[in-house]
Amino acid sequence: MSIPKNKIELITQICFELERLQTELKGIPLEQFRVKQMDAHQKGGKMCLHDLLAYLLGWSSLVITWKKNEANNDFQEFPTTGYKWNELGKLANKFYADFTDLDSETLIKKYIISIQTIVAFLNKESNQKLYECNWYKNYTMGRMVQLNTVSPIKNAILRIRKFKKQQGLNT
Repeated sequence: MSIPKNKIELITQICFELERLQTELKGIPLEQFRVKQMDAHQKGGKMCLHDLLAYLLGWSSLVITWKKNEANNDFQEFPTTGYKWNELGKLANKFYADFTDLDSETLIKKYIISIQTIVAFLNKESNQKLYECNWYKNYTMGRMVQLNTVSPIKNAILRIRKFKKQQGLNT
């Protein structure tokens, strides 16, 4: 799929990729979610499926925070306070730690709810606000949402497929 150019395409892509992610996760035994065999988001590190899902939840939570801050006219530091765009590996490690105590089933449920929350706020926005004006630097709100929802999900699906192949799980 190409980069969404409007609200309908964005919502469609988010829902489509979430469904693909859920399909990839089905059939993976829960004990496999803590096997640290995947390359982490920070060079040289290893992560597990649980960390990957924590990463996704971390980003979707940030998108929700950005939107809440905008609605409240609160200042928003991007990507988030204490992190710069060139420190995303460190931010990924924070996400892993933030959700490490959750069991994997709860983590998946929280992630799905976060995506549903994002889709709900997108449904309330006009296409003009999402795609016809810059929101953060030269990026529209729609593009920022896409970069932090659809893109990470697509990347996660590729990582999960590789993991499943390595583990000899049905693909």
